[in-house]
Amino acid sequence: MRSRKLTLRALADAACIAHSTVARVLNGDVLPDIGTLTRLEDTLDHQLWPGPAAIRASTVTRRQTI
Repeated sequence: MRSRKLTLRALADAACIAHSTVARVLNGDVLPDIGTLTRLEDTLDHQLWPGPAAIRASTVTRRQTI
């Protein structure tokens, strides 16, 4: 948001998401659903969730260190 100089409301408007939803996601109060996540990624032109491959890689790394 900073690099694009977007306020919370500007991001919400551009992504067609309620500003309260964006605020709750940013505060960590809720996890975004896939639609919200996709809209935020498209609006920010930035990947926010690395996808299932990153989760699998993280799990394998943790198993190896235990």
